[in-house]
Amino acid sequence: MRVYTDGSVLHSRKSSTAAVFIPELKMAKSRKLSFHTTSTTAELAALWLGLDILDSIPHSGKAVFLTDSRIALQLLGSLEDAPQYARYIGHMTRNLESKGWQIAYQWLPSHVGISGNETADRLANAAHHINVPTLVIPKMYEARLIIHKEIETLHPDTRVVTGKPPARVPPKLSRASASLLHRLRTGCAFTAKALHRMDSTINPNCPSCDVPEDQDHLLWTCPTLADKRKSFLDGLRQAGVASATTQDILFPPGSARDVSRTFTALLKFLEDTSLFDRL
Repeated sequence: MRVYTDGSVLHSRKSSTAAVFIPELKMAKSRKLSFHTTSTTAELAALWLGLDILDSIPHSGKAVFLTDSRIALQLLGSLEDAPQYARYIGHMTRNLESKGWQIAYQWLPSHVGISGNETADRLANAAHHINVPTLVIPKMYEARLIIHKEIETLHPDTRVVTGKPPARVPPKLSRASASLLHRLRTGCAFTAKALHRMDSTINPNCPSCDVPEDQDHLLWTCPTLADKRKSFLDGLRQAGVASATTQDILFPPGSARDVSRTFTALLKFLEDTSLFDRL
């Protein structure tokens, strides 16, 4: 028999649901999960619903679970490293197989007109808005998500709190490059002005301009860096940076490729101007 499953997460309502449809049994079931989970946990919960139905059937048989979640299937394929809830699904599967069931899991694409899959999808989506029974998911299964959400709410950066964190420094950069970018992003680069705060005997002014030397001065206004800055701005335009501001180059928007190209242009400018080793 075919067991179509689907999980759904509606962030605007902080709601997660799961549904299963078995056409051979003319049986459909949907549940609202006990708290706002990840989409993967919702998909695993849908598989659990299907397994629970099989467990209630007095005779064994053959069943193929059809899901559009590649991640859920990958977790079931490597249970040793999987989260606890996936291991629980694996245990349920083995338990049913010990009772004579032959169970297989199969991925299928979503929204391609497969009737059973579309039915499971509609059931899961509808469960956000109608009164259906609640499926209790132990919160320990989502401990990482819960901790992550709590940290987000306490974070001093409002971008993180609102779920739109700034782009990360690319992981493949050298340690020196990554450290410099982090210092610039946190306003802790070793400019003359910053060094003066730590040692008042150090002149806070730019040696070329005799004005306070901070990050913005070096990046945008110091006349001795004008030629290198022109090449830098050309590199930013090639990276798709429409408006060159400190915020744009230290916390670049766009795709991972755009972010990488922006940081590459910035690091080249710092190297060409000998600021890389000084800051």
